[in-house]
Amino acid sequence: NILRFESLGLCVVGGRPFSFGGDKFGRRPGYTLLQQTYQIQNHEESVERISKNIISANSEEEPPCIICLAHNGPTGLGERPDDICGKDFPSAGGDWGDTDLQEALDRARAASLETQKEEPEQRGSHATPPVCLVVFGHMHSSLACGGRRRMVVQDDHGSVYLNSAEVPRWNDGLITGQRAGYFTMVDVDVRAKRVLKAEGLWVTPDGQIAECQPLFPIENESISQVSTSTSATAVYDD
Repeated sequence: NILRFESLGLCVVGGRPFSFGGDKFGRRPGYTLLQQTYQIQNHEESVERISKNIISANSEEEPPCIICLAHNGPTGLGERPDDICGKDFPSAGGDWGDTDLQEALDRARAASLETQKEEPEQRGSHATPPVCLVVFGHMHSSLACGGRRRMVVQDDHGSVYLNSAEVPRWNDGLITGQRAGYFTMVDVDVRAKRVLKAEGLWVTPDGQIAECQPLFPIENESISQVSTSTSATAVYDD
């Protein structure tokens, strides 16, 4: 589905829910729930639904900044166990992302590039990705084979992929006598359609920030910021 925040110039497009990851689309019981709730019968219908919503939003007179919110991330982001959607359980190794999400993003990107070629005076001189941020979970930060997963990547087109599945989600050792829950906070420049900053926050029930972990910009990489930007902050937990 698609959720619009017109006053912010922001739009959230949903990816496929109930995903188990991997290349088998029809895994039950998620497949049955997908059919009953969203009337999606197969892989191609899922690709069509997601890409259509992204392309529709990008076709507006003033296209909003688009965030894609999915259960699992797309394929194409690595095959190592510690990659953002890498398979870390026996036997470890392989891309465990969703192929339908990747195909939908590719289809939306191709449509966006075609539009920018046809209407350069309206779209500006700098190409922007059709989706500035893809947020998901499912693939836990703590690896079954030992170690920790890479939780943020940025592709060559400028889209940022953020895995929010920090596990365990509660920590008792940061502030004496209090549990802290994990949240991911993202600052987005909606005019430039760029992610400015992402942080992992451990927050106590009374609102204290017990710990802040910088996630983006990625170490040794930089991202320019527009001084007159309009920012929107989104908070997700998995």
